[in-house]
Amino acid sequence: MTEADWLACHDHSAMITFLKGQGVDSYRKYRLLLVAYCRTFLPELLVDEQTRHVIEVAEGYADESVDKTELARAKRLALKTVEKRLRLEFAVRSVTHGLPMREAIDFPYFCLRPWRGSNYNRPTPSQRRMLGQLIRDIFGNPFRPVGLDPAWLTWHDGLLVFMARQIYDSRDFADMPVLADALEEAGCTDSSILGHLRGPGPHVRGCWVIDLLIGKE
Repeated sequence: MTEADWLACHDHSAMITFLKGQGVDSYRKYRLLLVAYCRTFLPELLVDEQTRHVIEVAEGYADESVDKTELARAKRLALKTVEKRLRLEFAVRSVTHGLPMREAIDFPYFCLRPWRGSNYNRPTPSQRRMLGQLIRDIFGNPFRPVGLDPAWLTWHDGLLVFMARQIYDSRDFADMPVLADALEEAGCTDSSILGHLRGPGPHVRGCWVIDLLIGKE
């Protein structure tokens, strides 16, 4: 895969396989990608208390703020709620699975189209585009690793870090362009960072620019 391929790719399986081949093995980012899949494509999971809770716990587990016991309990309660609704059941099992990289490949095939017996269906073209955009939001451009200027972290008493943390914790990405303006004022001229923050998104928890500022991998 070339850089041009990566930037235009909508084949989530090829993208994740490529990342794996490049040694990108962040379980945190793959789990957050699964959470983003659920929040984007299966909003019905966010309506019921138990399934919404398991999504939030999976996020916490990715960030090491909850343990396996809490994750297992949330999974058990959520599975009772979605019993016999196979797409939702698979989604719950995926987001709590011990190997999120594998699940990140399988999830779209089993959850984005109605289940038909033992077969799965490929995502629609619009779903494929969104999958590619979500992967790029979380993993960035592996062909152009971006460095962090330490001066940004201390600019105006850590204002940029505070803003990034607020965005991360709230999952409210409306202020991404404001963060871009502040970064530019702090001396950032990197077009990939500023362009991503000012771009249309989608942006989700795990966004590579936000992670860069708050020190997550």
